[in-house]
Amino acid sequence: MTYQFLIVDDEYFVRQRIRLCIPWKEYGFECAGEAANVDQALRFLEATPVDLVILDISMPGANGLELLRMMKEQNSQIKFIILSGFATFEYARQAIACNVTNYLLKPIDTDELIRSITEIRETLDKNNHLKQERLAWQEARLIAEHAEKNTFFQNIFSGHASVSESAQLREFGVLQDVPCTVIVSDGRPKVIHSLSCQERAAFQTALGNLSGCLLSGKSGCIQVTDAYSHQVLILPQAQLPAGPDHFLERLSSATRENFSRDIVCGYGYGNDGLAPSIHSAYKTALQFFTFRTVYESDGGSFHTRLPEKQALEQLNTAIRGISCGLLKKDHEFIVSSLRSAFQIIGQEQFSLPALESALSALLSAAIEYAVHNGIGLFEEDCGSAYTAAGIIYHGCSLGEIEEKFMNLFLSLPGSQELDDIPMIQRIVVQAAELIEREYSNADMGLQYIASALLISPAYLSRNFKRIRQYSVMQYITKCRMEHAWDLLAGGRLSIAAVAEKTGYQDAFYFSKCFKRYFGISPSQVDR
Repeated sequence: MTYQFLIVDDEYFVRQRIRLCIPWKEYGFECAGEAANVDQALRFLEATPVDLVILDISMPGANGLELLRMMKEQNSQIKFIILSGFATFEYARQAIACNVTNYLLKPIDTDELIRSITEIRETLDKNNHLKQERLAWQEARLIAEHAEKNTFFQNIFSGHASVSESAQLREFGVLQDVPCTVIVSDGRPKVIHSLSCQERAAFQTALGNLSGCLLSGKSGCIQVTDAYSHQVLILPQAQLPAGPDHFLERLSSATRENFSRDIVCGYGYGNDGLAPSIHSAYKTALQFFTFRTVYESDGGSFHTRLPEKQALEQLNTAIRGISCGLLKKDHEFIVSSLRSAFQIIGQEQFSLPALESALSALLSAAIEYAVHNGIGLFEEDCGSAYTAAGIIYHGCSLGEIEEKFMNLFLSLPGSQELDDIPMIQRIVVQAAELIEREYSNADMGLQYIASALLISPAYLSRNFKRIRQYSVMQYITKCRMEHAWDLLAGGRLSIAAVAEKTGYQDAFYFSKCFKRYFGISPSQVDR
């Protein structure tokens, strides 16, 4: 780390002598500026933080001791080297009283100056290391507390809260004997899917802070994150006398004004502040939020009715057309049938259960074709990524869901002709963009990307390598290592912190990968 120093001396040539008498950068210092008197020095220090001041005692006006006393009154942590042409005990005594440990006489002895700044550098390094350790400990403690709180409420949202967990609600500040409102909010799909993991986390924090500002002074309000990384508010209904819609309009307006981003919100009501009511209200809020997200709607309600019989018949006809197109390896017929299916869904605005049923039917058509043709479509550990519910609640608009299914069905026929269509190029670009945004996700890998894009892992792997000249894992490693180098060169993060921020849970394994990639260890990067 390079430290900044300020030279304060009324003689121009002395200031230049100090600048040039030693190679400062080799000793970890860089000159931030100069001042000819105490007033100039004070103005500079107000605007620019420095770690060291090289200070002349005797100057016109206020002398150097005055500056020392003012800095001591402010509890400043700046280190000082006193330069003086007066080798008197009184000056040295006063300087020591102001916590100055380095008192050098003019003319400057470069060896003494080097010894002084070497000692100061060691002290600054030690203090900086201790400060980083304290900050890291505080951050880890806050993260652990936040994670514990989120886990507790996620158990309630999922309906798996135990009796003991229900009893803990009061400890978190929930008013259990009054009706509650649960609000789910997040950025619109186009916003969220354009953000990196760090940017998404920052956006979630900012959205939570805005909500907190709007609810300032109101008791019984809880802010947490659910399993889908949505922001969730739990608050007494009485805290929103004008209703949740009025509050959400204010929140949307504030988010747009401060961050130029649009959000989606949904809400539900509970009869009290107990776990069953919160669970029920959250389910309603999540469905409301998801309906608005899928159909990009700002309406005041969401459909629960079934689609018309005619619409279902048209949808089934479109799905049969997709199956027929797969058998014939007819790319154009697959595309047109799939577009017809989603056009019907969008026009009718299928309720979430009806949408889940429709997407399940589409997935079944894909799986049936894959099984009969020996295509390795989904892996055993893919979780909910390839389920209709997983797709719906992933936070995608209907247009994005349609695009995912387009990727899936066009990757199934497996003919060489389909390998060359522009859509495959687009899929590979999407995969690369996903890696570049979410390289810090420890789960990032071929299966994760294939799940996110709803495409066969084998198909993605083959085409990614062919188009990018990197395997998927090689490209992930490339992104992680390049970002790791930049973070290490910044000098502000420990190796363990850099490992975590680039998707490695084990700092030792990260160091091995880093050395294999760059030929040097992380500790050898110029910081």
